[in-house]
Amino acid sequence: MHPDERKAKVFDLKLANWKARQLSFAGRVTLAKSVIEAIPIYPMMTNKIPKSCLEEIQKLQRNFIWGDRDGVKKYHAIGWEMVTKPKDCGGLGLRRLEVMNQACILKLSWKLASGAKDCWFEVLRGKYDCRALKGEISVKNSASSLWKVMVNLSPQLHNLCFWVVGDGTEIEAWQHAWINEGLRVVEKVAVIPDDLKNIKVSELVDVNGSWNWNMFQGWMPQELKNRIAAILPPSAANGKE
Repeated sequence: MHPDERKAKVFDLKLANWKARQLSFAGRVTLAKSVIEAIPIYPMMTNKIPKSCLEEIQKLQRNFIWGDRDGVKKYHAIGWEMVTKPKDCGGLGLRRLEVMNQACILKLSWKLASGAKDCWFEVLRGKYDCRALKGEISVKNSASSLWKVMVNLSPQLHNLCFWVVGDGTEIEAWQHAWINEGLRVVEKVAVIPDDLKNIKVSELVDVNGSWNWNMFQGWMPQELKNRIAAILPPSAANGKE
């Protein structure tokens, strides 16, 4: 038996035991969300599940929710894209398994990048000589599948990160999000002066430890300057980021 057929048979047996025909629509949605959706969570934590496998699971979810059984296909009143939206957005609250898989791997990546001391993080750091997922990281063919996925998702991790200003020595002033969540100056300003392009946040203060507003004059919108004014200037007393 082909592996995909075996997986489908396992899920079908589980669904059959629930006697789906005796459940209301709300009951089928609840079971599809709390049971079928939960089955692949454990392997998702440390593995990138093949897309075809996740699609097969979601196909079984769809069939179960709408009552497709024994080759008889029922009318699917709502598209799957709407079904997988949060309830407050008009959906049914089911999750996209591919997104869940990415979220699980990104959680591990964040723990590695934020300096977690768990034993297996130390093993990864030692094995691949990488203290954090920053910059250009070369991946050998012999690397573990988990490490390859973590490196591939590292740009997405950095896009989702928000820096809390400490001493400012690690934060790229215009490329990193530190003024507000998801806000990067390079995406809001058309032209950044050449002499300021590659500076750190720690370099944006004057000799008195206050924001050096002269560096922002003539090119930064007032809205961004107002947001910066609400942030405590970087200082060694604030500790690391």
